[in-house]
Amino acid sequence: EAPTGGGKSLVADVLRLKRVFETGKLGLVLLPFVSVCEEKYEHITQLLEGTGKIVKGCFGVRGGMASAPGPEVAVVVCTFEMANTLLSSLIEEHRVNDVCAVVVDEVHMLSDIHRGANLEVFLSKLLYFGLEMHESLHLTYPPAEHTNQESLLPVQNRGNIATIHNAAIDAFNKMRRDAPHTAQLAKIQIIAMSACLSGKERLASWLQAYSYTADESHRPISLQEYVCNEKGEIYDAKEVFQRKLEVPTLK
Repeated sequence: EAPTGGGKSLVADVLRLKRVFETGKLGLVLLPFVSVCEEKYEHITQLLEGTGKIVKGCFGVRGGMASAPGPEVAVVVCTFEMANTLLSSLIEEHRVNDVCAVVVDEVHMLSDIHRGANLEVFLSKLLYFGLEMHESLHLTYPPAEHTNQESLLPVQNRGNIATIHNAAIDAFNKMRRDAPHTAQLAKIQIIAMSACLSGKERLASWLQAYSYTADESHRPISLQEYVCNEKGEIYDAKEVFQRKLEVPTLK
C-alpha cells in the first residue's frame, strides 16, 4: 500500500518483468477500468519494444472472448472480468503453469458490491492452482483460517460467492484427480496494490503474501480541496476564487 504517485506501479513493473524474463512465462496485469487498461497496455508495449516480447490486451474491444494466449505472448493486460475468463481458459487447457506473475491494481475493489465477486473468484482459483499443492489439500469456503472472520466481500455478495466458490472447488478437485500433474505447479507471484486498502494484514494472510506499507506521512502528489458551484466557479479551501469553468448549456 502506498499513496498515489508513491511508486507502486514501478515496483509492480519491475517484479513482473523480472519474473517474465527469468521464467519465459506469462505475466497478467489486472486493472478495474477499460481506460486504465488501454493506458497500461500502451505503456507496457513501449516498455518491451525491441525485446521480442508481445503484449496482449483483453479489455473493451480487444482480446475477443479472452481465450488463452499463445506462447508468443509475454504479458496480458485485462479487466477483472476478462481475467476471470482468461484464467478459466488456462485451467481448461491445463496451462495455469504458464503464468508466473499476476499484478492486481486497485485490489481494494474486492469489497466492491458489484465487481468484488469476480476478483475474489479469480484470486481464489489462482491461489488454488498457483501454489504448490499436496494430495491432502482441501479447500472450503470460507478458507479455514477465516472461518470466524468476516468475508472480504460485502454481505450482499456472500451467499452467491460461496456457491460459486464451492462449485469451482468441486470442479478443481475433479480436474486434479484427472490430471495429477496440476499438483506440481510452480508458485505464481501475486502483486496486489492499493492506495486506500483496509484490512491489508488479513488480505496478505489470505494471499499468503507479505504486506508492505509506504510512509504515509510522505505524499508525492499533494491533495488539494476545491469547491465548484452551479455557476462553474471554483474556490479553494479558504473560499478564495480560483477560476471559472465553461459550463455547456444543455438543450
